[in-house]
Amino acid sequence: MHTKRLVTEDSTLAYATGGVEGGPPLVLVHGWSGSRAHFDGLLPRLTTCHHVIAIDLPGHGNESRSERRSWTVEAFAQDVAAVLDAEHIESAVLAGHSMGAAVVLETARLAPHRVRHVVALDSLTYLQFYPRATKEETAAVTGPFRSDFPAAVDHLVESFSSEDTDPGFRRMLTRDLRAVEPGTAVDILDEVMFWDLDSALAATDAPVTVLAVEKLLAPEAIEHYGHRMDVVPVGLGGHWFLMESPDATAILLQGIAGAGTTAGGMPEGPVRRTAAGHLGIEDRKLLA
Repeated sequence: MHTKRLVTEDSTLAYATGGVEGGPPLVLVHGWSGSRAHFDGLLPRLTTCHHVIAIDLPGHGNESRSERRSWTVEAFAQDVAAVLDAEHIESAVLAGHSMGAAVVLETARLAPHRVRHVVALDSLTYLQFYPRATKEETAAVTGPFRSDFPAAVDHLVESFSSEDTDPGFRRMLTRDLRAVEPGTAVDILDEVMFWDLDSALAATDAPVTVLAVEKLLAPEAIEHYGHRMDVVPVGLGGHWFLMESPDATAILLQGIAGAGTTAGGMPEGPVRRTAAGHLGIEDRKLLA
């Protein structure tokens, strides 16, 4: 992967490109307080068949710089669209983890002809964050982060991890999420909760596939959004399963983003639909 930089009106974006030159483009966008490094474990497999672009959003990562004062989801979507322009990408599959899924869906609304498919990695189904929250609901979520950012991050990681998550991984992830500038991180979280998922879904025709952690998935979310998004339960770890089970996550992304489809509309290759509505793969251990 080769690191590049793109200067916009208020930021210097860092992103990395690699993989198959001229291959199907796959754009990766990290979650809140994360960085493109969260996708590192997926790259060995994804770069064998895709032209991969992994972006550090402004306010995140060690290399992106920004003088931004308004941290809206819409502004992040403009950043992603600017990278697509810089890389001369006409159409791509966009995959986002957590907050990154909101960003890539907003990108599909901003530039519908540029986004072939939206893939959300454990996102868009948490009803405490989506759809648009009231000021009171937002304050209830972001208040603890404003009061004691390290303790709130600790609680976040604990709440969204699985019981099988390695303690060492939890400690590493907690340090990683704590490393961002707290004021900026909380301002971004405010804007994520103010973002209107329902409006974004209504404004784009792009197919949306959600790979949702089965143990964290509320039935109410499927009832609310199942008509518009293909919500697929997976058992690969907690909210950060892309880091816990990178190879299995990459296999699922390949099946959704890189293959053709069968007569039934499901991707060819290693991904298939089971009778229970889950995505299956040839090695069932990867979804255990």
